[in-house]
Amino acid sequence: MAADRQAESQKVEQLMAFLAVVEFDGVAARRFAALKAHLRSIGRPAGDFDILIAATAVATGQILVTRNPKHFADMPGLRIETY
Repeated sequence: MAADRQAESQKVEQLMAFLAVVEFDGVAARRFAALKAHLRSIGRPAGDFDILIAATAVATGQILVTRNPKHFADMPGLRIETY
């Protein structure tokens, strides 16, 4: 828990002002199924939440920014940037 909840809340609000929130829709759901099937076929299962995040990024044409690109390896169509 943050020592100063109000200050922490303000930081989160400032960060959110720069982020676009995208929905998980039918296009992303179909991409999820295709990614999950692909990963299974190559013997590289991944967690459903990682696949969901990747599917949403691919479906909306966004770049996924992550500190751990290994979680998102071998996902066709996914563009990744690391930090």
